[in-house]
Amino acid sequence: MLVTERGGRLRVVRNTILDPQPISGVPKVHSQRLAGLLDVALHPRFSENKFVHLSHNQSNARGVTTALARGRLEGNALVDVKRYLRGRGV
Repeated sequence: MLVTERGGRLRVVRNTILDPQPISGVPKVHSQRLAGLLDVALHPRFSENKFVHLSHNQSNARGVTTALARGRLEGNALVDVKRYLRGRGV
């Protein structure tokens, strides 16, 4: 199971035990109050392509906005991470 932490870490839980090492390669997030790393979803064909989708908050010139990113899970790292949607900010 993959679990997000608001502060920006993505973690693995195996057999009810939290892996102490977070997954590397997660996009930088804006973490303050309720903002941070939000949701995680596996691609419908995850077993074939290993794609993981993340929603998170980020800072930009207009303020804080929500973004979506996708990366490929290889071992304990997300690789080829790309943001594919970001809001305009407030």
